[in-house]
Amino acid sequence: MVRSTVDRAFLPAKSLFEQVGDMTILTARTLVSAVRPPYPYGEEFIGQFLDLWGSVLKCTLFGAIIAVVCSYKGMTAFGGAAGVGRAVNEAVVVAFMGVFAFNYAFTQTLLATNPELQTIR
Repeated sequence: MVRSTVDRAFLPAKSLFEQVGDMTILTARTLVSAVRPPYPYGEEFIGQFLDLWGSVLKCTLFGAIIAVVCSYKGMTAFGGAAGVGRAVNEAVVVAFMGVFAFNYAFTQTLLATNPELQTIR
């Protein structure tokens, strides 16, 4: 088939528009299938969502432990520059120990309440 000069000139642009259109249709179909019931990923989605919020809670509590310990040690520091140095050192040690202790208790509680997390998949 012989194409005219005009067809050959616009062929790359036409191909580009067709590809963009096909990608748009694929995106729309994917979005529609993601929100239309039945959800094939329901249980897995809920499980991942709960593990994610567990991590957010854990990190928030780590920050709270560090903030409380450091604030307390900073507010009760005495003895000049040497006292501030001692308070900083104590704050770091106590904060690490608090985070480690909380992490141990959190992990043990999580594994005791969700034994399926212990299986290797």
